[in-house]
Amino acid sequence: MKVIAINGSPKPKGNTFLALNTVCEELEKQGIATEIIHIGNMDIKGCISCQRCKDGYCYYSD
Repeated sequence: MKVIAINGSPKPKGNTFLALNTVCEELEKQGIATEIIHIGNMDIKGCISCQRCKDGYCYYSD
């Protein structure tokens, strides 16, 4: 099993990271692999349901 923790804060090493890191440390003590992914500085948009992904193209990947 692996747990992926997503940090959506704009501060990569701020309080959200510290909280996620604490949780991940406890999970790892129990033998569960973890990874923290920081997305707070990324321009992520939601799916607009254009169905182009079926052709291997995404509207937002330009």
